[in-house]
Amino acid sequence: QARSLGVRRWLLLLLRVLAILLLVFLLARPRLVGEAAHAAAALPAQATVILVDNSLSMQYRDGQESRLQRAKALAGRLLQGLRQQDSAAIVPLLVADSEKSDPAFFTNDVTTLRQHITAIEASHAAVDMTEAFQRAFTLLQDTAATRRRIILLADFTVHGWEDFHLSRFTVVPEQVELHFIRLGNDQRDANMLVEGIRIVEK
Repeated sequence: QARSLGVRRWLLLLLRVLAILLLVFLLARPRLVGEAAHAAAALPAQATVILVDNSLSMQYRDGQESRLQRAKALAGRLLQGLRQQDSAAIVPLLVADSEKSDPAFFTNDVTTLRQHITAIEASHAAVDMTEAFQRAFTLLQDTAATRRRIILLADFTVHGWEDFHLSRFTVVPEQVELHFIRLGNDQRDANMLVEGIRIVEK
C-alpha cells in the first residue's frame, strides 16, 4: 500500500510538471510567432514573376478542374504572402500578338494581380519557352528588388523545351531563383514529360 501511494505521488508530480510546461509553451507561443513575423518583415523586398502556362494542354482535366484552373488558383494563393515592400507580375506563358502591346508589370496591389490571373485564357499560340522566360528576365532586370524569383506553373509537356538554354537569352539578371511547379497526372503524361530541368551557364 505504501508503494502504491508513492507511485501516485510521483504521477501527480509528473502531471503538475507537464501542466507547468504546457502553460509556459502556451505563453511563449505568441512571442515566437511575433518574432518569426518580425524576421520575415525585415527581409529585403522581393520581386516575383509568376509564369502561368496557358497552352492548350493545360485545358486537360485531371478531375473537376482543368490544369489551367488549378494553375490560376495556385497563383492566387501565392499572392497571400505578398508584403507591402514586395511586388509581383502575372505573366501568361503564351501571349498573342494582339496582346503584346499590353505588357505585364510589377505591382503590390493584390486586387490588380488577381484580375490579371482571371484574365488568363488558353492560347493557340506556339509554345516558345525561351521567349516566355526572356519576358520574365527582362521584367526582373528592371526592378530594384534584391530578391528576385520566377515561379512557373505548368504541366511540362515536352513541346517547347527542345531549344531551351541559357545561352539563348539576351538578358539574364543576377541572383534569380527559379521555381518549377508541375501540374498534371503522371500516368497521362508518362511518355512525354520533362523529367528534369537543368540550366547551365557556359
